[in-house]
Amino acid sequence: MEMLCHMFPLVSSWLQTSTQDFDGERNTGKNKDFNEIIQHTRNHSPHSVLIGKGNIDIISLLFQGAVSCGAKDLSVVFICPHPLDKIPNAVHGMPKPEAKILQHVLFLYLKTVGELVNYCASIHTRSVLPDVIIVDNLNHYVGQESKGEHGLAKLCALLLDTVTFIQSKNERQHCQLVMGCQECHDIQQSVLQRFRLIPVHIEGSSDLSQRKLSTRIENTEVTVQYRMAEGVIFLQDVELIKR
Repeated sequence: MEMLCHMFPLVSSWLQTSTQDFDGERNTGKNKDFNEIIQHTRNHSPHSVLIGKGNIDIISLLFQGAVSCGAKDLSVVFICPHPLDKIPNAVHGMPKPEAKILQHVLFLYLKTVGELVNYCASIHTRSVLPDVIIVDNLNHYVGQESKGEHGLAKLCALLLDTVTFIQSKNERQHCQLVMGCQECHDIQQSVLQRFRLIPVHIEGSSDLSQRKLSTRIENTEVTVQYRMAEGVIFLQDVELIKR
């Protein structure tokens, strides 16, 4: 999942990545394996959903992803139901939300699923098409739809159709879709798999200072350990387990 590299300094030359094969053989080296995974999945399954277990802060990772993409001159649309009341927590070692960077990030505060539908329906009228679409609080929008698989499937189809349209214009290589939500019965794994959305699970300790992000990319399980201290997110460990 390419967006992980925009949230954490995973491609830093200083990063040591632990790699373990299915037979238990373990080695530690530079992040070559992670780079290979990202390159392999970039055009196959670039879209993902961050799913928080409990009271997990997801918006900080989404915001950092938007800032990092903006720092690379990528056009980002950040969709959320309500204006941000404060700047989310930053990730240590990643780009900071400077004014010149945030010029590349368009914040859209869409309260209802109808407003989200209208945005997607009007994408063809936009003078600038985004390279990245980030949707925070997917639960908020799914909750306004019919319950069960249908509501989630409808929103996934809508957003992915929008991404497909964007990719068809200007010979864009790809447009990334990243969503964030809290774990609940409305967010069903079978629906995400149907739309080839990579689920990224995040859980934390009782005080939420220690957190673990885990996902599976092709035949490799990726685990990212990080911690929160004084409003800053620090990357602690990255482990790859090949199955």
